[in-house]
Amino acid sequence: MKRMVCAFFALLLLCACAGTPDLSNARPYEPVEDAVVLEEIEPTNEPDPMRRAVVEAALKLVGKVPYFWGGKNKEIAPDPAWGELRLVESPGSETTGTMQPWGLDCSGFTSWCFMQTGMDWETMLKRFGNGTKNQYYKSHAIDWDDLLIGDLIFQYSPLENKGNHVGIVVGFDDEGEPLIAHCAYSMGGVVITGRGAVFTRPRRPNCYGDGESASLSFAESELVLSSEREMQTWLSVRAEYAEDGAYLPVETLVALRILGTADTIPDAAFSDCVNLETVSIASNLRSIGKDAFKNCAIETLVLPASLETVEGNAFASERLYAVLFLGAPPQTPDGGIFLPPAEDGDEPSITVFYLNENAALWANNGETKWNGVPIVGIDSIEELPEDFA
Repeated sequence: MKRMVCAFFALLLLCACAGTPDLSNARPYEPVEDAVVLEEIEPTNEPDPMRRAVVEAALKLVGKVPYFWGGKNKEIAPDPAWGELRLVESPGSETTGTMQPWGLDCSGFTSWCFMQTGMDWETMLKRFGNGTKNQYYKSHAIDWDDLLIGDLIFQYSPLENKGNHVGIVVGFDDEGEPLIAHCAYSMGGVVITGRGAVFTRPRRPNCYGDGESASLSFAESELVLSSEREMQTWLSVRAEYAEDGAYLPVETLVALRILGTADTIPDAAFSDCVNLETVSIASNLRSIGKDAFKNCAIETLVLPASLETVEGNAFASERLYAVLFLGAPPQTPDGGIFLPPAEDGDEPSITVFYLNENAALWANNGETKWNGVPIVGIDSIEELPEDFA
């Protein structure tokens, strides 16, 4: 059990540090006007024609296209109307309802740049995405040291429920810091800046093809949900990307933490997350829905004392073999919550552990099974099997 505790605290530390890059050497988030630096941006030296086309397109718009909330251009050619006054009709901006110079918003800028690689609008929607959320989930996380020109950098993950921003890496300065082209409202249009403290999430569009099939999707291998709102955001992301069968956010999810005020895991919330191995629940969780963790890769699991109900097949998985309940047995349906034996007469492959201090809650006339699986009382968590981690 010491291994489990160590692993738990290691996960806490890892999650706390995730998404917090070292900004000590970051070039400030302000327009780069140094001619020497700008002259070092030479996309013609890039051997990948797709990346080269993206960066050349981005550079052509620097200083020439205004920021316009909701601004998109569905044509590959530049829009001759850029700069003309138009009414901002998209909701959600302080400029909504006002007349502004027509141009692009941040994701409209990146969409247009990727269309310059030969994609029409419909192809771009499928391969690259329109809007920061789509572009985020049609890309995958990379390390800062792996950045190449043509990669994207975002401000946030969509699951953080904050307004997002995105730009394209067009070069690097003498310190190796990325130079980013983006269409920024605060700077009036397309500019080149450093990342500062704004751009924090480097990502590689899947449409480049390097590892596309291996990372269809949910870009973060770890997911932290601390409220009902964040849980609902996750569910909407799943639903949206399940519609077309591509870039499913379930493919690369490996670790999950449920914290704070999140007290319900809805039906099928994490079903078919086939690579989900680690689940840490440190909240006042009260209920787990039907099929919630069906077909996941979880092998061992600790469930909190606050848990009251678990619905059918919530843990129907071939990989799960040990569960520790820290409190009383929750209410469950007659059909059970675990994967039943493959054939009648076979022994279940799962063991449920409970603390002997809760023996009166678990014991029922000396029975040794609960929910169709063996139950074992232990005096302390240190008595769990060595491979319980």
